[in-house]
Amino acid sequence: MRRSRGAVGSSYGSEMSDSSSPPPESRESQRTLPTKRMGSGAIMLDDARRVLLVNPTYKPGWEVPGGVVELNESPAAACQREVAEELGIDVDIGKLMCVDYNAATPDYVESLMFLFEVPALTPEQVASIRLKTSELSEFRFCTFDDARALLPDRIAQRVAAALNLDSGGCYLEDQQPIAE
Repeated sequence: MRRSRGAVGSSYGSEMSDSSSPPPESRESQRTLPTKRMGSGAIMLDDARRVLLVNPTYKPGWEVPGGVVELNESPAAACQREVAEELGIDVDIGKLMCVDYNAATPDYVESLMFLFEVPALTPEQVASIRLKTSELSEFRFCTFDDARALLPDRIAQRVAAALNLDSGGCYLEDQQPIAE
């Protein structure tokens, strides 16, 4: 299912009638609330159920396709946009597989990371992948064991949790399930 609610440039939620607009003092109060960095990624498998990884040019380690959720963009819309920008293919974004809350560390700011399922890529889709070479040097499909060796540990744990689901999604905090 293609999702576009909350996409940059969409009208969803961007215009409220005067009767439903919060009072100005409420809007001002909302501007003082904390914000969190958000990222959104795609779990993309081929017909052999291998996961697609990309190799960024701007940092060490491999990643799943995805990136930063922009202002006024939903995580699903960000995932779809990032896949199109990075890989040059248009895909449907499926169900939410994982949400991972990450506390601030000396190396990272506090964040929420989302992983979405993408329907298995056809051989034609794989053949049409065109990398955004200013961001990515290569892509490959890997078994999860091979992917674990390439991915930074925090991403490998998130992907493992998402791929080990029988149904539904998972919620993690710092890559650890909070309930079984």
